[in-house]
Amino acid sequence: MNDLKYVGAFLIFVLVSSFSQILLKSSANEGRTGLRIYFNFKVILAYCIFFCAMISIAMLYRFLPLSIGTLLESASFIFVPTLSYFFLKEKMTIRQIMGILLILIGIIVSVLF
Repeated sequence: MNDLKYVGAFLIFVLVSSFSQILLKSSANEGRTGLRIYFNFKVILAYCIFFCAMISIAMLYRFLPLSIGTLLESASFIFVPTLSYFFLKEKMTIRQIMGILLILIGIIVSVLF
């Protein structure tokens, strides 16, 4: 049961990392040119969030087996399209939805058994 809190924390930081990717994508969609592509508030914030999330995930590997951690990191393949759908209004195809469901089933089966 003690490992469940680490699994939960790991998934939260994967979600935070996915959110930073959404920030980067929204900044890329704004059509900036030159150095403004890299030096604007959204990009700098996104990289700071991503850095903090990755450091936290690396620290959580002290409490979780590597096999579980890498499996949980695949949740980003669920979080990024879902966040893109809600925040960036991107369309999701049936193939993407089926892929998300298969990834979710794989994570659940692997973690529980």
